[in-house]
Amino acid sequence: MTFNPQIHHRKSIRLKGYDYSKTGLYFITLCVEDKQHLFGDVIDGKMILNPLGQIANDEWLNTSNIRDNISLHEFIIMPNHFHCIIEINFKKGENDQSIGAFKSPSQTIGSIIRGYKIATTKKIKDFLKEENIRTGELQFAPISESISSESEIALY
Repeated sequence: MTFNPQIHHRKSIRLKGYDYSKTGLYFITLCVEDKQHLFGDVIDGKMILNPLGQIANDEWLNTSNIRDNISLHEFIIMPNHFHCIIEINFKKGENDQSIGAFKSPSQTIGSIIRGYKIATTKKIKDFLKEENIRTGELQFAPISESISSESEIALY
């Protein structure tokens, strides 16, 4: 879908001209599309992660294994969103003497979060496929004979 200002009314809250690869702490909020409760439930005041929430949790923790220039601080996964504080400890490429080593083209907060979202989405889709769970994205595709209506699970 292309950008249509009549439909898409979101305005960027990013600071114009700010270098989002600068060292420092960043507070991030990510929301699930259509505010679907995908990650679990709050029961007696405690967040109980379901398998999709556990994937989101594990992929977030893996972020610091992938990128050596960041530290993960407090984070919480809620049923339909995620809050975190991430720290960029140093800019990649500064004082880097490794010649010919692979370097990510972008070390901004945007690229870090984009990588997290891509990895999490892929792992969730793989899990749903493995578990044979239909999410509605293929709602007009024929239903396999091996899936009874009782075994279908819709995620809202």
